[in-house]
Amino acid sequence: MAAIIIGFISDKIQNKKILINFVAIFVAAMYLLAYFFNFFLDYPQIILILFGISAGLSIISPTFFASRTGIRERGRIQGVCAALLYPLYLIQGILTGYNVFILLYVFLGLAFALPIIFLIFPSKQKKSEDSRKQINLLKDRPFFLYSISFFFLIIALSFIQIFIDNTAELFYTAIIFTISLSVICIIGGIVTDLWGRKKSILFIIIIIGGSFFIFGIFLQDFSFFSMLPIVILAAAGNGLDLVIEPVITADFAGPRSRGKYNASLYTFVTLGIIVGQAIFIYFIHPLEIINIIPQISLVVIFSLLLSITPLMITKEPIDISLSREVKVMGVFLTSPDGRVLVESNFTPIKIDSTLAMSALSGVSNLITETLKTKKHLKTIDYEEAKIIIEYGQYSNAYLIADKETLEIREKLKQFLSTMEKRYGRELAEFSGNLSTFQPAYSVIGEIFGLFT
Repeated sequence: MAAIIIGFISDKIQNKKILINFVAIFVAAMYLLAYFFNFFLDYPQIILILFGISAGLSIISPTFFASRTGIRERGRIQGVCAALLYPLYLIQGILTGYNVFILLYVFLGLAFALPIIFLIFPSKQKKSEDSRKQINLLKDRPFFLYSISFFFLIIALSFIQIFIDNTAELFYTAIIFTISLSVICIIGGIVTDLWGRKKSILFIIIIIGGSFFIFGIFLQDFSFFSMLPIVILAAAGNGLDLVIEPVITADFAGPRSRGKYNASLYTFVTLGIIVGQAIFIYFIHPLEIINIIPQISLVVIFSLLLSITPLMITKEPIDISLSREVKVMGVFLTSPDGRVLVESNFTPIKIDSTLAMSALSGVSNLITETLKTKKHLKTIDYEEAKIIIEYGQYSNAYLIADKETLEIREKLKQFLSTMEKRYGRELAEFSGNLSTFQPAYSVIGEIFGLFT
């Protein structure tokens, strides 16, 4: 409930710094109440509610950082934040026995420090966010497919937690889990920025699922060393979840809807935890865990398979995010002398591609000759659009878009590279037969389909 409320409020308030300060003060106040009134021992239900509210309010921080980070840097920033924060909970658990509540001091410190930090390091929303296409949350099918995937992933992780809770050495298990999770958060953040979110999720699901197929056959007890691989796998799954959850909502949502998107995904994840716990309490807890290891492993594998299914019918969030920032108006492949080989026009305006590409080729050659340089003309900028150019060994690629980004240029490079690999011989020995390149239109659809 707190996540939903703060999500809607954050979308209405442009200055997220105010909300972040409020959340830090509010959480610190709840820890103070817990400390002074001894809620930890005497009123466990109340403190659980307070912690639930705190967790729900915490979605405000991803909405703040998302608007100030690029698509290819969000993963690593979130990874570092998660890696630094999670060990606090382990330390809190250890020190609570000594009546030392470290998180109380952490949040009190944040409540005082954040206003100073925000004054010293003012930050502005990225300009590319201002023109981002706004999508209705209820109509965002790709986002809901990823949310369903996370729902089943969390159920699987809940069942993996059953193994960990029954480990012989819980203290050392918690230390290994926390260290592994922190390391994986940092590595996972970098990997998700390089590989993409979808590939990263699929990779970790396949690794966990394959491993539990083996564990279901060979695991005989819950000794520390037998459980060590499971602990590390659980840390990997939870670490990637901590990194990708806020990153995916930033990828999908515009600046005025990130609060609602974060709240929605948080709700799916919470439901996954509830369902996983309910199944455990009513069906597994009454049984002797050691006797049903294969069955629990099968539930983990089945949940992971259900998690994979929605991913297979949707696109990479980075591409979806980029497509909501950039609109491609046309893609062209020409010979080095400007003859059009492949063209796709995505606007109702008729473009004379032969005339346009010949002119662009001539302008590029003129600049090269005039400036006596071997470097090529890479971008032509005019008020309504940009023409982005890439040069290959046997051909050149042109793209007309409403703006230029690093990612859309990478897409153009990918298109040119694919064409020269598939049709290198035909391009080198071009005889005028354009039908040779007819299948190339499917390549344009694969690479630029989301952007049209």
